[in-house]
Amino acid sequence: EKMLVSDTVQMGIQVNGKLKTTITINLDENESSVKEKVHSTLEGKLDGKSIVKEIYVKNKIYNVVVK
Repeated sequence: EKMLVSDTVQMGIQVNGKLKTTITINLDENESSVKEKVHSTLEGKLDGKSIVKEIYVKNKIYNVVVK
């Protein structure tokens, strides 16, 4: 059974509710390291907009609200 469980998860990254990209994270990875990966992935894709709010649902999705 343990061979059927994956160690990594594909997680979607949304900007203002629209899916922009996906990243691979370790299962149950802490929020601070996920945040670093998301920020490095979105670097240059925000078109000079600033981040207003970030919503993280563990192992599922990361949503960034920009303005």
